[in-house]
Amino acid sequence: MEPKSTGDETPDFSTLTGIMEYFNKVPFETFKKDLNEWFIKELPNKRPDLLNPDGKVNMPPALSDLVEKIFKLGEEKDQSKLN
Repeated sequence: MEPKSTGDETPDFSTLTGIMEYFNKVPFETFKKDLNEWFIKELPNKRPDLLNPDGKVNMPPALSDLVEKIFKLGEEKDQSKLN
């Protein structure tokens, strides 16, 4: 298996293809961190309704639960590649 490395690469999270390509290139924790950072950066432009007046994220609990479930599945898939 090839070692995963981000280098100076800027991930393309604007498409599912870009997300999955990045998922397959980097360690899962790096993927999760970078995707979360991208999401928070894009949130004010894409979904300002999910921000409090002070600029903090106010995600509905159901959306937060969905994100956690997706990351759990991603982590399981990543672990299965190591076995």
